[in-house]
Amino acid sequence: MFDEIKDLAGNDFNFVNNLTECNINTIYVGDFYQHAFDTSRGGNVNVNLHKNIDKYIKCFKDLNNNLEINLNSLKKV
Repeated sequence: MFDEIKDLAGNDFNFVNNLTECNINTIYVGDFYQHAFDTSRGGNVNVNLHKNIDKYIKCFKDLNNNLEINLNSLKKV
């Protein structure tokens, strides 16, 4: 489980997402709209990652078509 996935940036984001290629279950938790910190800054690597939620989600899906994205389970209404 990766808590606060929203704070991963640069090559850290790529590294964690590449783990989806392994045959392991992973859970990512984090609120895109609470992004306040980048774990790394690798020049232009994922420089605009947190500018648009749709593009952010697409980055996950591009690396793993089987990824299930749930935007509702932890939502408090």
